[in-house]
Amino acid sequence: MMELAYILDNRAMSSYGVSVGTAMVLESIFEPTSPRIDDTRVAPVKIKISDYKVHYYNVETVIRNIINAVPTMAKGKVLKSSKAHIKIMEILWNEFNVISELYADTGCKPVIMVANYQKIAKNLLTFKHESDLKGMKLDLSVIIEDVKHAIRSGKFETDITIAHGDHTLPRTNDRTLITSHIALDLLNIKRIPKLELLESHTGKLKKSRDFNTKYHKLGKNDMTIFPFTERLLYLLGDDSYIGIQPLEIRRALYDIATSNKWSAFTSEFKINENVGKDTKVKILYYGFKMVY
Repeated sequence: MMELAYILDNRAMSSYGVSVGTAMVLESIFEPTSPRIDDTRVAPVKIKISDYKVHYYNVETVIRNIINAVPTMAKGKVLKSSKAHIKIMEILWNEFNVISELYADTGCKPVIMVANYQKIAKNLLTFKHESDLKGMKLDLSVIIEDVKHAIRSGKFETDITIAHGDHTLPRTNDRTLITSHIALDLLNIKRIPKLELLESHTGKLKKSRDFNTKYHKLGKNDMTIFPFTERLLYLLGDDSYIGIQPLEIRRALYDIATSNKWSAFTSEFKINENVGKDTKVKILYYGFKMVY
C-alpha cells in the first residue's frame, strides 16, 4: 500500500495540485498556479465560467486522468492493486474539493457525474462490457466500477454536488459545460441544446458541431463529414463504450456521406433519406433502440 501511495502521490500534476489531465481543464478557466507541468504553456481558450450554469465532470474521466498521470512503467502496479480504488478515492476527494473551491462565487455549479450506462448496455449489442476488455483497459474498468460503487454506497463525502443516475442529464436551455471522454455523454445534446465539451488534457472547448471527432477512426478518412447523432454513433463506434460495426458497413456509410455531401450540420431528415437507399446500412441504422 505504501508503494502504491508513493506512485500515485508522485503522479504528473499541474496547476492547483491536481492530475495533469484535469489541470488542463482548470487552466482553461482559471489563472494557472505554480508549479505547473509546463510553465510556458498557454491555454488554447480562456472560458468565462460565469456564462455557464453547470459544469459536469464525469467521474470516470477524472479517475482516468489520475491513472494516466502515473508513469507508464509504474501504471501496471496501480492497475493490478486490489487496493488502488481506496487511494484513488482519497485523491478524488482532494481534487473535487479543489474544484469546489475554485468554482465558489462564479455562478457556475460543478457537478460530478456518476453515470450508469446499463440501460444502453441492455439495448446495444456493440456495447463494450468488462468481459470484452483485456489487459490494462479491463483493470482500469474494474477500478472505476469499484470507485463508483463506493460513491453510490455513500462512502464518499464532499462539498461538491454528485449526480447519481442513468446516462441522461436534466433538460435545460442554459449554457452547460461537460468534461468527459465518453462519447455517449455528448448525446445529451438532445436534452441540453447548449452543451459544450471542455476536454481534459487538451483544455480545448468544443461546440456540438465538433463532437464528431469522438467517432472511432476509419483509417485516414475525415470523420468530421459526419454530424454527431445517436444512430451514427452506434454504427461508427467510439473509443470508450461503443464497439464498431463491420468495416464493410462503415465504409458504405462513409461513401453515402461523401456522395451526398454530408457535413457536421446535415439534418437527421437528410441522413435518413440517404441511408434508406442502402439495404445493408439501413437495416443496421434502424436496428438500434434509441435511449436518449
